[in-house]
This record gives sequence, structure tokens and C-alpha cells, in this order.
Amino acid sequence: MDTKSSSRLVETQRRDGRTVTMAGWQVWGRTGRGFDVMVPPADLGFQSLNHSDRMEMRSTGGNLYASIDPVTRGALKGRHWLRYSEAAADGSDLTDAMDKAGERSPIDALGVPAAAGRVALIGRETVDGKPTVHYRATVAADPRVVALKQVPATAQADLWVGRDGYPVRYVWDDGQQRNTLDFQSFGGTRVIRIPHASDVVEMRDKATTSTPTT
Repeated sequence: MDTKSSSRLVETQRRDGRTVTMAGWQVWGRTGRGFDVMVPPADLGFQSLNHSDRMEMRSTGGNLYASIDPVTRGALKGRHWLRYSEAAADGSDLTDAMDKAGERSPIDALGVPAAAGRVALIGRETVDGKPTVHYRATVAADPRVVALKQVPATAQADLWVGRDGYPVRYVWDDGQQRNTLDFQSFGGTRVIRIPHASDVVEMRDKATTSTPTT
């Protein structure tokens, strides 16, 4: 994993009876975390702003961009993207902590319990048609994220590793939220492109995303 800095995946998040499914790329490294994924607008409550079956979401440099139907009138007519600052929505301390955590590869969380000998071998299983070995561990969340976001301090992590040594599936469950990541491939540096400022509607926080006139 040390030579890789991006992965193509499908991620499913389940929390409070709601499901969000994202498919695309995630990246990590010294510049922090980022992603470029497609999401059903209804999963995020954006169906009034994007009437297609998939909307694109990009995250980079502490900003989140969401594709929307073109604005139809006013000074912002013709624009196709919403942008909001993750620091404005979540707080700069939380954003910095999550960016720091994002420098790691997506399975580095298993490094600590593995070093301490706390990983259990569950068995050999076939996942997505691939022979894998299934491991399980209790992992600790980044303490800064725990303090700022009030999430559980530990979670159960299940990892399925293929014959080539790369993860095939990773499931993380802290009792409040369950994330399932199905890895399709791994690669090197991948650029997440920022929409041009002339095509962006600036938003102050998530709560304002229902206000543009489309």
C-alpha cells in the first residue's frame, strides 16, 4: 500500500436507517484526503437540486463540490456546481483532524491492532468472486475526531484480503454507523479537478444547499 495513493471503490454508509451509496475514486497522501464519486441525489436529500439518477461529488482542499441542475435565472444563471467549505460546516479543527487522518491509506487503521496482536483470523471466504482471507480487529478512531465529532472511540473492523495482498472489502462499524468499502482497483496519483469559479455557486454551509434557484 505504500506505493499506492488512490483506489476505485464502492462505499455504502448506513446510519439512522438511511443509506448512502458512493462509487468512484478516493485519494490519500501528504495533501490530505479527497474523493470523486457518483451518488444518487436522493441519498443526500439533493433530489430537488439534481433531477438525474446520479450526481457527482468532489472533495479536495477542504472543499466539497456537488453537481446540480443548471441555475435558470439571476446572477448565477447557468452554473452547475455547489461548493461549501467543510471547515465552515464542521469546524476547522475537525477538518484539520480528518485531513491528518486522510494522509493514511484506507486500511492503515489495522496497523495498530495488528502490531499489538489483536487481529483475529476469521477464515477463507469468496468476496466478489475473489478468494480472500477474512480478518477482524477492534480499531481506535482518531482521538481528535472523536472529541470534535462525538463519535464512538472504537469500532469493529473486518478486512478481506485477496491473494495479491490488497484489500477486497473493508467493513467498519462503530455501533452508530456502518461503512462498507468494496475495492475494485488501486493506483497511484490521481488528480481531483476543481470546477471553475465561474461555474460554482458558493454556499456557507450544508443547510443552505436548498436555496439556489434552479
